[in-house]
Amino acid sequence: NVADGEGAGIYARTTRFTLTNATVAGNRAGQRGGAIMIAQPEEAWTDPCPCPPVAPPVTVAFAVLADNTAPAGAAAWIGVANVTVTSSIAHDNHGVGVLAAGGVSPTWSYNDTLPASFEGMADPTGALGNLSAPPDFIDPLAGDLRLRAGSACIDAGDPALRDHDGSRADMGAFAGPEAP
Repeated sequence: NVADGEGAGIYARTTRFTLTNATVAGNRAGQRGGAIMIAQPEEAWTDPCPCPPVAPPVTVAFAVLADNTAPAGAAAWIGVANVTVTSSIAHDNHGVGVLAAGGVSPTWSYNDTLPASFEGMADPTGALGNLSAPPDFIDPLAGDLRLRAGSACIDAGDPALRDHDGSRADMGAFAGPEAP
């Protein structure tokens, strides 16, 4: 997909959003959000109406965000609070990889981000299970983004979750309890 402006792969301007076991690859945004853009809704959150309003949870888990392009947030542009990205791989994105806008602090845990390119948030590599290593996909040129044996992303996802074989969850779209 190509967007002149924002959100080429996924543009989420929503109250609640969950993306699980997904691959978002090869998208190009002219400004921001190559793979995914998570932006404020046009109207204030009112369902249900907590006072003061609280941002609803946004979760990206077991995803691969690969080979996306945007000057800002090639893998992810995050402009809302209460966002968690976990057990995912952001690989070979072109431009600033992950951008947290407006002072938000997404929870970034058990992810592989290569290159480790962050703006608006501290580089989390080396903390909370995050790493920056080649994911070692089987055949990325042919679109096979499953992990090869020996990948640093195997058994490196959220330790509280398991793959179908009972081992600790891997990172990426083909891992975790809901894996295809």
